[in-house]
Amino acid sequence: MTIDFTNDARPVDNQALVVRTTQREFSADDLLRLLKGEVYAVRVRDLLTGENLRALRERFLDRDDHGPLGTDPQFRRIGYAFSETGNAEEQDAYFAAAAGHLEQLRSIAAPYPYPADTLRLLLDEVWPTGATVLSSESRKFFAGVVRYQQAGVDLEPHTDNVERNLPDGQNLGIVRQLSVNVLPRPPRPRR
Repeated sequence: MTIDFTNDARPVDNQALVVRTTQREFSADDLLRLLKGEVYAVRVRDLLTGENLRALRERFLDRDDHGPLGTDPQFRRIGYAFSETGNAEEQDAYFAAAAGHLEQLRSIAAPYPYPADTLRLLLDEVWPTGATVLSSESRKFFAGVVRYQQAGVDLEPHTDNVERNLPDGQNLGIVRQLSVNVLPRPPRPRR
């Protein structure tokens, strides 16, 4: 399985600007280079392997229970991003559903860990001050939306910008946001 941390400052055109590492070698320096804009992506290739990866592919890919993306039904997903909310009522619904979405995804992954949990633990261990789920007004954001694209549907990796939908005047203190893409089955090259 490939995990990509990406910086949305510029597209990754030059392969020299991608750090390739393993879970064991992954470090805070890799993230710091990304945050400084020295590289545009950090690729961790072995976060999930073997039976764990095979089982998670079976459990998550080609599912029929993914709900449609509100703006485009050809994209399917479990859970949704804060950037998909547009008003206070939708934001309240987002926070109310966050824990249930995470429990659903953990249940699908069981007995294996849900990859977003594995990733959050890795980040907490390597970053000097630790890492945690973002919260606002004592409400936890949801990290780990599962998106599924049906055959022939194209979606480039992107960043769901959290601050874009915050109420006016609300500041979460985010200096730089990273996006993480977990690819259990690498995309086929375009022809």
